[in-house]
Amino acid sequence: MAYIGQKPTDKPLSASDLEDGLITNSKLAQDIISGETELAESPASTDEFLISDSGVLKRLDASLVGGGKIGQVISTNKTDTYSASVGTEVFSSIATGLTVSITPSATSSKILVFVNMAVGADGEHGLRFQLFRDTTQIDLGTAASNRPGISKGPIQNGGGVGYLSMMSTNVLDSPNSTSALTYGVKLGHTSGSSKTLYLNRSQDDPDDASYGRNASTITVMEVLA
Repeated sequence: MAYIGQKPTDKPLSASDLEDGLITNSKLAQDIISGETELAESPASTDEFLISDSGVLKRLDASLVGGGKIGQVISTNKTDTYSASVGTEVFSSIATGLTVSITPSATSSKILVFVNMAVGADGEHGLRFQLFRDTTQIDLGTAASNRPGISKGPIQNGGGVGYLSMMSTNVLDSPNSTSALTYGVKLGHTSGSSKTLYLNRSQDDPDDASYGRNASTITVMEVLA
């Protein structure tokens, strides 16, 4: 008679055990799992498990396990400064150095995006920004008449040229892609004329220990389906 694992030596098989043909727990070597080679990494989507579904043995594909887990986290922490002259009713180019790229492992994955940045301006104006995935604007409100859809703002730069405004957003994006994706921001203002906008410094940037400079961060997380 063949056995899964080693033949039990501490409990002899009875005649009924030999006749019924069933492999029960009492007939299994107790190291049948712990004695096997360890899987030293997360299961691949093609791996399979054997489970009991209300007492019925079934095969379960690993691709169906673990939905909502974080597959990868990538972050860019911009510690230097950026500036751009921005016209009225428009936005800057993608802010240099405050971008992050990620390649989703599956088209069903979502990308959770976090942005935290310190923005200064040439004067007391409303500050606003747009969030982009490559060339596609995301995290935007619905446009209405002359009011475009943007991510956040206007936020008043109430302190003027010596101060910065903290601007942030978070959004769950559904890119439906396994290609490399780059996320970044464009800055804007509410002034009626061109103004210079800054990241991580104020407009006058005083050389004073009471002030200092900031860091801005953009982080993306792949959320598995």
